Amino acid sequence: MSSDRRVPSPQLADTQLADTSYGPDPQPLERGSGDATIAEARAAVADYVTAHCPWVSPQGVVLAVSELVSNAIRHADGWWLLRVRAGEEELAVEIEDRSPAPPEPRRPDYTGEGGLGLHIVARLVSRFEVEAGVPAGGKTVRAVWCREADEPHRLTAQGR
Repeated sequence: MSSDRRVPSPQLADTQLADTSYGPDPQPLERGSGDATIAEARAAVADYVTAHCPWVSPQGVVLAVSELVSNAIRHADGWWLLRVRAGEEELAVEIEDRSPAPPEPRRPDYTGEGGLGLHIVARLVSRFEVEAGVPAGGKTVRAVWCREADEPHRLTAQGR
């Protein structure tokens, strides 16, 4: 099954997230199954993160996005909405889908049958959350990267 297929998007209310914790930071990036493939969403996320969050690895964020969107396609009905919000101290990636079932880590199958996605995401992020009922009847999965206070020195000390 190709994970880059397009699925019709339901009517979305014109909602603008007002998150005052981000202050004057850039507008959130939004892509969805009705207007983007996973590959297009990954490319947009890489550009967004590179432009607005130089303190986080774009490759890690793109990998998490790929895993979470793939889960929405595989375990929900295929519809998904991706939202990325950058702040000076935090980067949040949210994936909405229409399944009420919370994501469940599975035992990894190293023969190619899956089960690695949530384990990979858990290793990449500072915080992982699930909000039930958003959108109505579904859920929002949120992966958050927090900037560490000593990060510039830590990165230099590790020779990166």
